[in-house]
Amino acid sequence: MFLYRILPYVVAGNPVNYGKPYQLSCVEALATGLSVVGYHNQAEYIMSKFGWADGFWNLNPFIEKYQLCNTVDEVQEMSK
Repeated sequence: MFLYRILPYVVAGNPVNYGKPYQLSCVEALATGLSVVGYHNQAEYIMSKFGWADGFWNLNPFIEKYQLCNTVDEVQEMSK
């Protein structure tokens, strides 16, 4: 079985790469991963330390939808 180790489609909200897909800061990548696996409260907590966090969540309202996926194929389909 081949496992993918890439985050689904997510747009950066950080000031350096704002609006660029897949150009996430470390905290954005961590928050995305936490949120996708069901730890959204923890993801919001770590992002709350950054003034631009609201911009990140506003650019990526679909992150929580990735939680509904059960397979890599479903995540890839949702990412389109």
